[in-house]
Amino acid sequence: MTCRNTQFYRLYLMLPLIFIASTGCSNDLLDLDFRQEMVNFVSEISDYAKAVDSTFLVFPQNASELSSISGYLDAVDGIGQEDIYYGYDGDGQKTPADVTAELEDNLKSFTDAGKLVLTVDYPFNDPEIPAFTSEIIPRINDTYARSSENGFVPYCAVRELSHMTVNPGYEPEVNNYPLALDSVTDFIYILQHQESITRSQFLDSLSRLGFDLIVMDYEDEGGPYTPEEIAELKQESKAILLAYMSIGEAENYRFYWEEDW
Repeated sequence: MTCRNTQFYRLYLMLPLIFIASTGCSNDLLDLDFRQEMVNFVSEISDYAKAVDSTFLVFPQNASELSSISGYLDAVDGIGQEDIYYGYDGDGQKTPADVTAELEDNLKSFTDAGKLVLTVDYPFNDPEIPAFTSEIIPRINDTYARSSENGFVPYCAVRELSHMTVNPGYEPEVNNYPLALDSVTDFIYILQHQESITRSQFLDSLSRLGFDLIVMDYEDEGGPYTPEEIAELKQESKAILLAYMSIGEAENYRFYWEEDW
């Protein structure tokens, strides 16, 4: 992995995947401690990235239980956690209480270490379009209240993460100056923008919303965002940008996909 497409962000949201050996794998593979291997992997990425740019941030998504392994919390700057209150068993469904309790306990390790915890929940029934109905508004309020009480920074979105959702009652205030990580009180998580708007319209709209932190894809269907586009977004939004990149899988809808794969 190189930093060619990520340096201009100077920030990085990583999706860690726990690799599980099948019964057909060799004994050497089965003897591996996969959690430790993942921690080693994240640590190596962090060391490399921060050596290139000391302002580079590493945020894993999910797998909060890795916080119990030595060295992991030192390697990351925060974490993004999905489905902690809504969405674990399906969009719009309340996450089982035992799962919520376990995740809250795991994430407390991050806040105790001074790391930023971003929670992303899916209280909407539709995976693509948010509907702020009398049924869904209480779910949103519940999410924001419980997440904030734990010292986390909450956000509610549709599962596809393709809609610039601003939840009623939790509208951000426009930033007048660039923020530090410990000043973040709100954020937005959006990956692919809707086909009805252009790339430039998407970036312009995103810059005007006022969120303290933006988690966005590092590319759209036209390829990676350019350093110039990102510099302008940072200047206009005054927000911290985290670039979402999945480093554990290749996806057939990405611009880089080759059909013969």
